[in-house]
Parts: sequence; structure tokens; C-alpha cells
Amino acid sequence: MSIGICKFCGSKTKLVKSHIIPKAMYWELNDSQNRPSKLLSPFDGEFEKRYPYGFYDYFLCDEHEKQFNDWDTYACTLLRDSQPKVMNNGWVFDEVDYTKIKLFFISMLWRAHIASNDFFEKIRLGPHENRLKNLITQENPSNPDDYAVVLWRSEEILANAIIAPYRERYEGISFIRFYLPKYMALIKVDQRPLSPLFQKNALKKSYKWFVTRKKYEGESEEKIMKNIANKNLIKKDRNYFENTKNCRS
Repeated sequence: MSIGICKFCGSKTKLVKSHIIPKAMYWELNDSQNRPSKLLSPFDGEFEKRYPYGFYDYFLCDEHEKQFNDWDTYACTLLRDSQPKVMNNGWVFDEVDYTKIKLFFISMLWRAHIASNDFFEKIRLGPHENRLKNLITQENPSNPDDYAVVLWRSEEILANAIIAPYRERYEGISFIRFYLPKYMALIKVDQRPLSPLFQKNALKKSYKWFVTRKKYEGESEEKIMKNIANKNLIKKDRNYFENTKNCRS
């Protein structure tokens, strides 16, 4: 039992295990010896660890941990289990529940900021913390540009590599980049409007969400992802990513 201060309600109480990213999003990603996959920081010289029970921490009471259940479940159903329609340069998800999926990303961002787990050490949101908590309390997804979510999907083998999230800028606008199995997401943490560059695959208040195809080959993440993949392969398989140029499954 862990007794402490709930980071959501401020009460001193029993703290429960809280997953920052739902375990169901990546529970199948064991390595070739059936161990939990190694996860790396995108920054040279930083950690590489296995997380056998997922990304969790103890910072919430039971009541406020449960408030995320519906949003986490919906995100797993949409992103992991559904079959989006294949398009020329991506996929289209139909019948998207804007409120649930937006609150999933908002709550994941808040949890990553609060967590003491070093996988999320680059996520420091300053004044956004209270704003995000208020949106969660009110179950308010806000408008599409407020904490805008931009999503890419990939079916390359490398897309299952999990890299620690971090802050970055595009055209001077600040985003947090998250990697989930098959997906890369940008969440805007900036009051300025989303660039037209990202409008096509940004989450909107509609029942459809177009998600652009992400190609990792030749991109900045490729080296990191190959490194992760090789560390998760048994010795006889470690040349796989060095000897192939086609990373598609």
C-alpha cells in the first residue's frame, strides 16, 4: 500500500497504480525471448530499460484513476483494434468519438507531466498542467485547435519501437511528441493556431479522422528505432535490421 497525496484532488489517501499510457496499447510488444521490450530515450546517453508492467506510477487515488478508464478503453479500441479504411497516403477512421479520443490524449499528456517515471522526464508543461486538469474535471475536450492532436500511422516493423516522449517545435509552435505502437502523435501545447501543414491529419469535430502514413526509413527516428529493435532481438536475429532496407511488415 502506498499512502500519499493524490495529484488530482490533493487528498492524503491510498495511491493506486496508474498507467500513464494504457498497458493494453502495447501489451503484445515482447521481445524475441518473450521478455518485455526495451524502451529507449531518443537522447544519446540516456536510459534504456524494460518495463514489465507498463508505464505506471503511484500519484492518484482510486476515484481519480478510474476517471480515465472509458477514455483509455476507447483509445485502445479505436487505435489498436479497429480497421481503418486504407487510402492513398494513409487511413481514415470512421465514426470517431471526438470527445473520448481527445480526452484520452489530453489525459495522457497530463499524466505524463505528473508522473515521476523517468521515461516521461522530458514532459514539463508549466501552466498547462492546471488547464489540462480543469478540462479533465469538466470532461471537456475543448475545441480542435486547443491541445490539437495530429496523428500518423505506420505498418513498418519499426513502428512498434517505443521511444520516450519529448517536446519539440514546428514553425516556432510547441508540441509534445508521443510514440505508440504503430502511431506517432503530436499534441500542441501552444496558444498559437495549428499550422496548415498539420491540418489534414489533425483531429476534428467530425466522425472521420484522416491519419497520414508515416515512413520511418530515412527519417531522424530510424537509427533510434533500429537500435531499439536490435536490442530486443536475440543474438542470431540482430542483423535483421542491418541487412534489410524494407522495414514494412
